[in-house]
Amino acid sequence: MKLFRRLAVLATVADAIRRFAKNNPEQFNKFVERAAGFISQRTNGKYDKQIGGASQKLKDVTGSSSAAGAGQSRS
Repeated sequence: MKLFRRLAVLATVADAIRRFAKNNPEQFNKFVERAAGFISQRTNGKYDKQIGGASQKLKDVTGSSSAAGAGQSRS
């Protein structure tokens, strides 16, 4: 039962994040950039390719092509 409860909570959180990303795309993309930079710094750049791919997928949630293009030009 605890597993199902945890999965339900995670699904609720994921839905809330999607709604926030759709309603506030600029703020969401800024947060993704900051989080990716922090993680990259903490891992000394070892996982830059994976971090870049994950941040791009998160930015794609907003559906704005300009945000996706900006993320690709920085990589």
